[in-house]
Amino acid sequence: MDLDSIQLRVRREIDQYVYRVPSGAIGTPWSDSKVQSHLKDLRDSLVPPYLATVRMSQPFSMIGSDVYEDRECVIVADPKDGYLLFYDPVEDNFGVADQRDDSLFDLGIPGDAVGSFMAR
Repeated sequence: MDLDSIQLRVRREIDQYVYRVPSGAIGTPWSDSKVQSHLKDLRDSLVPPYLATVRMSQPFSMIGSDVYEDRECVIVADPKDGYLLFYDPVEDNFGVADQRDDSLFDLGIPGDAVGSFMAR
C-alpha cells in the first residue's frame, strides 16, 4: 500500500470536487460557501498518512453479534473533533472513524474522501 498515492488521491478528490444535488433529493441543498468551508476544513485537517487499526462496522446481517473485523487502514485527515477520515484498502474507499480512548471505530460512512468527510 503506497501512502503517498493515497495522499495524492485525497488531494485530487478535493481539488476536483463538484457539489451535485441529485434530482428528487430531500432537504435543503448546501450553499456554495458551506461547501467551500467544508473543503477548506478537509484541506486543513490532512495529515501525513499513517496506518491504524479500525474496528469496522458490522454488516446488517451481523448486527447484535459479537463478531467484528479489525482492519489496517490509512488515516488521512484529523479535524481534531474526535473523528478521523481513513482509507480502507480492502474496500478501496474512505470512511469516518470515531476515536474513543485508544481505539478507532468505523461509523459506516463509506465513499469518496470528500463525501465521507462532509457526512461526519
